[in-house]
Amino acid sequence: MIKGSSPRTVHHRTASVSAVTQIHPTGHHYRDQIVRLADLAMVSDIIVGQTFENCVLVGPAVVALLGATHFSNNTFDVPDVASALWSVPEGQQVIVGAVGLQDCNIVNCRWQRIGLAVLPGQREIIYQSFGLLEP
Repeated sequence: MIKGSSPRTVHHRTASVSAVTQIHPTGHHYRDQIVRLADLAMVSDIIVGQTFENCVLVGPAVVALLGATHFSNNTFDVPDVASALWSVPEGQQVIVGAVGLQDCNIVNCRWQRIGLAVLPGQREIIYQSFGLLEP
């Protein structure tokens, strides 16, 4: 972990549109953007207090939902959502390589090339959030 480093800036370009996104500033609100989660996780494996609204969240990544993270009306770009869910065994304390979203709000976003590390007790909540029936 790097302490005391200043926020970095990444430029995303699509066609003739250019957007500037600050990486990992606490309380940042991303709206109507394409956001590469790997870019946000350059400084820390846990992204805290961010809001993503009407965004396309892009991997490759495996995400763990931590703390009071809230998400609603999201979609996965996968043929079968169950294939994007990675079950975490009961009692496991560490998930190496995953990006943690802690105390974030994720609303009306599209998830591309992202899997979810499903902690015990989260499966039903995740299925409901994505408008799916429990398998």
